[in-house]
Amino acid sequence: DPLTELYLWEMNVDPTRAELEANIALYDAIRTGHPRPSARAAATMAQMRAWMRLGQPAEARRLLPSLGFIDRWAILGAFDNEAGKGFLTAFPPEKKIDFDRAVDGPLVPLRWRELPRVTDLGAVPIADAVWPRDAAVAYLATWVHADAAVDARLRMTTGDATRAWLNGGLVLSEERIDSGDLDNLVVPVRLQSGWN
Repeated sequence: DPLTELYLWEMNVDPTRAELEANIALYDAIRTGHPRPSARAAATMAQMRAWMRLGQPAEARRLLPSLGFIDRWAILGAFDNEAGKGFLTAFPPEKKIDFDRAVDGPLVPLRWRELPRVTDLGAVPIADAVWPRDAAVAYLATWVHADAAVDARLRMTTGDATRAWLNGGLVLSEERIDSGDLDNLVVPVRLQSGWN
């Protein structure tokens, strides 16, 4: 059905415990057998949320690798974003990433830090890792290895203004985002052979 993702979303509007338990098998069937990748991903997220609501986080975490989320990140921030002025301001990481050197922050020098982990649903907990967390800009860095040069899609789920760079080039810039639905930002990218 072309509306599978919508139906999955509707199934998760205030479900009862019995509905959550009954839906697990349906989520599993869609997750493993639907022909459309976006429907499989939506079913996986719905199944993970159901397991979390049912008090079984280990079952939810078991499904996380199938989504292909990046789970290792370095973070730098927070920089000033009062009145949104930080979105187009080129802070030091946009010019050069140097993990061994501190950069001037609004209050204290800032250093890159490794985030200890993503959440049980695969989210990067940026707001928990920087201070101040409101009216702030933070930078994330990660690495992806490709065995050969390949066309790919960078998929992000966010409700906040976002910019993304790949190998030093800006590949995404979205200041106004309506919602944080799964993969609400998608951009085609070209990965080079080796580390990106």
